[in-house]
Amino acid sequence: MMTPLWLLLWLLPAVGVAAPPPHGGQLVDFSLIVASCFRGDTVALAVNGQDLVANTMATSDFNSGVTALNVYQNREGLWVRTGSQLTRCPRLDLRQGLHLRFVLNGQVSRHVVNVRKGRVVFVNACYEVAGTGASIRKVTVQQYKKTVALY
Repeated sequence: MMTPLWLLLWLLPAVGVAAPPPHGGQLVDFSLIVASCFRGDTVALAVNGQDLVANTMATSDFNSGVTALNVYQNREGLWVRTGSQLTRCPRLDLRQGLHLRFVLNGQVSRHVVNVRKGRVVFVNACYEVAGTGASIRKVTVQQYKKTVALY
């Protein structure tokens, strides 16, 4: 069975760039989207030591494959969107990249993101087959240099 993310990546070349970004079209320093394989999971997120999201429920949308949780930074500040709520936070210093601390149902994972390799960051929590043949859930980070269209 194909996960929504694989389907998105498979269709991406055909879809192209569309849909205005959630930040009104302004240039962004980075955009972080909590994306695929979330089903009623409790998540928390800290970026560069700043707690942004604590104990929030995340469920990936069946059609778009992403949750209603995203973070982006533009010249006006750092913005955290959870559903219809938008919260402004102080801007982050990105010279050392993004140091993510992501908590999925109590399990902590850490990731370092170099924004020069892509300013659009997806966090996924899909199942992968381990070397033993068992299915394990793994939090992964993917980066893109261009806007990703989600339909």
